[in-house]
Amino acid sequence: MKWIKSFLHKGVIETNLKRFVWVGGTYFILLMLLLPLRVLMTLPSMENYYFSDQIFTRIYAFQGEPFQMFLILTVPLVTAIVMFQYLQQKSPTDFFHSIPLPRKTLFWSNLTSGVLLWSLPILATGGISFLIRSFTELHLYLESAMIWQWMGTSLLMNAVIYCASITVGMFSGVILAQGIFTYILLLLPAGMLVLIAYNLNSLLHGFSGDFLMREDYLLFSPVIRTFGLYADLLSRSEVQGYLVACVILIALSRVLYQYRRMERCRQTVVFNGINMIFLMGITFCVMLTGGLYVQLASRHNGIWVFVAYLLFALLGHFIALAVLNKSFRVFNRKSAKSFGIYLLVVGAILMGIVTDITGYEQRVPDPEKVEAAYFDWGFWRYHHKWDDLDEEGMDYLYRHPESIEKIIALHEAIVQQKEGRFLRHPSYNGDFRGISLVYHLENGNRQIREYTVPYEDFESYFRPIRELAEDKKMEYPVLRLEAEDVSHIEFRSYELDKRKILQQEEAREVLKIIQQEIEEADYDVLYGESSHRHQGSLRVRLTDGKSKAMAPYYGGEIYVARHPEFETLERWLKDQGYYEDVTVVPEDIYQVSVQMVQNEEEWELMDRNGFMEVGNGIITKEKEEIKESLTRYDPFWRRDDHFPVYVVGFFDEFDNQLFMGTFESGNLPEFIYLQ
Repeated sequence: MKWIKSFLHKGVIETNLKRFVWVGGTYFILLMLLLPLRVLMTLPSMENYYFSDQIFTRIYAFQGEPFQMFLILTVPLVTAIVMFQYLQQKSPTDFFHSIPLPRKTLFWSNLTSGVLLWSLPILATGGISFLIRSFTELHLYLESAMIWQWMGTSLLMNAVIYCASITVGMFSGVILAQGIFTYILLLLPAGMLVLIAYNLNSLLHGFSGDFLMREDYLLFSPVIRTFGLYADLLSRSEVQGYLVACVILIALSRVLYQYRRMERCRQTVVFNGINMIFLMGITFCVMLTGGLYVQLASRHNGIWVFVAYLLFALLGHFIALAVLNKSFRVFNRKSAKSFGIYLLVVGAILMGIVTDITGYEQRVPDPEKVEAAYFDWGFWRYHHKWDDLDEEGMDYLYRHPESIEKIIALHEAIVQQKEGRFLRHPSYNGDFRGISLVYHLENGNRQIREYTVPYEDFESYFRPIRELAEDKKMEYPVLRLEAEDVSHIEFRSYELDKRKILQQEEAREVLKIIQQEIEEADYDVLYGESSHRHQGSLRVRLTDGKSKAMAPYYGGEIYVARHPEFETLERWLKDQGYYEDVTVVPEDIYQVSVQMVQNEEEWELMDRNGFMEVGNGIITKEKEEIKESLTRYDPFWRRDDHFPVYVVGFFDEFDNQLFMGTFESGNLPEFIYLQ
């Protein structure tokens, strides 16, 4: 056991525990209040909780427990600071290192003392939780595995924060700086990724920072991962990664402690080599932050972004030098030289990115080397995969060679036309639309691209993709249903409370009709300018088995728009005598009033208060004209960039407004032109 004594000194550990028992004691009391005491207070009133089988699981799974996460992020940091605070002060430093003990013994003894201060409260709380579970009804509501999982997660995340704090303390000579730099280090992986990714959005045509943000790379930051424990507990790979990180941080701390010059306490950074890393790191981060701010705030690009890079790099360099020197007098030949070197290196990197020396912007995959492709207006469905629980396991990937070829044809056209390359912040803005592409290549790699393009310029490429059977099956879940999946179908009118429920036999007949209609419909019917004009809707209610699988995504029913172009469906409704039961017909309307809104003030007034007469009105009670109005009106309020705008209201015989909408300027009823 002599080798243990060479690393750990019993007297140092006992002294530390006596001096700083308040840290562990406070942590233990808070954990007792948050867990065992809360459990004991809740158990007698379990009948008052609707989800009684989940309430204790949520507590030990960090769900709705932000204060637990806050303790994980603060207690180990405080412990690391108090354990090694003597390194930041002149007199304590001299005293501790005058003790006849080697540095390695001091380091390991202090390290172990801190581990005991934050780990014993966790272990004690877990032990008390097991006792409560054994002697109360808690065992009916909480598995013992959840307590073990809570203990393991808490110990590991505390260890990561603790080791990071000690490492930072080894190269920092100021207590405040140690605390600040610790959180910077813990946030650095995610923060740097965000800054680089969103700056590359503007510099590289097709680069997608949004995709990276959805790929869980942000979880590389222990701080962000701690706050994400409520959603997902640690995976096995994460546990292994954090354990390796702890070992590396402890080894690095040990080396830094051995070579630290104690007389440099009270210096912000005590190692000269780290000074340059700190200086260039702060300069780089401030530069990226400033460039990103200019892009997001004003949507300027090109030369203005580079001007922002230069100005904010200078600001960041000044801030870093002021922190290191503890003075604002930092402009001299040495600082100018370091800034010049920074500009040369970063300038060369930016020039390489802008000139696309790697060929990133022009890289389009060979269709024969693509196993599957994703295409949509955003990456949401790629990451969430709504139908993971569906029997068919929809993953929204195109696998048919014809589909892949059409997507690549669109990609090639976008690469050749870079107009709108910087307008990528909203997924849809006016005439521009976001295009998201992911290729799964045969070598196992992925190629990701994101563009914002003028919609009309590329509509000829969208059309053949949206008319693919593979695409329709993704967009319309009703196509993935079998007859036995349907319980009943409800027809509804949008405007009036007119509905009809079809029971199973008729519902299954209608299912085949609607599937055929969608499969045969062209792009104009489903996505064209008039595609939002519907006769009403169908709600396909699923059977219990199918509903259970799809309920998290569709609420147990699937919605289908009833387009007027679905002629077979309309004819079936008329043959069965159901058409007038589910459709607004001229006989339901007494009169139509059309108001011509001539300015912004009238538009805002009507938009706020509903339909009202503003002058220049046309009223008709003719059934043919009412029928034409029903056919042409837009239920969504649409306003062109110019006035006048025609707003139409539909009324009953008692002058009650039934519903309203607008007419597009190029789709006015004939009777308006005749007035």
